[in-house]
Amino acid sequence: MASDDLTKLLREEYTIDTPENVTFGYEVAGIGARFIAALIDTLLLGVGLLLLNILLVVLLNLVGSNAVVRFDLEAQGPSWIEGLVIALYALLNFAVFWGYYILFELFWNGQTPGKR
Repeated sequence: MASDDLTKLLREEYTIDTPENVTFGYEVAGIGARFIAALIDTLLLGVGLLLLNILLVVLLNLVGSNAVVRFDLEAQGPSWIEGLVIALYALLNFAVFWGYYILFELFWNGQTPGKR
């Protein structure tokens, strides 16, 4: 099998026939391109969430009594301000994870950095 035949076999094209007998088509992304796009988007989300975790540790160390690395069982729970920081972190985590795709859908016409 020649390489041109293999290329034609692997290429996916979507063709539309209109009622006016006009035919047009465009190439659709294959599984490899979709995998790389998802990998790039996942890496960007992971970096964003990692930075958010680092920010949480810094804020908790500034606000309270080292609540992240405290392991003794007799210690009291976090103070109200530490609880507020953790609650804000949970909201920001949710916003980053879900807002990533929603914002790109709104502002980049559905193209995330991986798809672009």
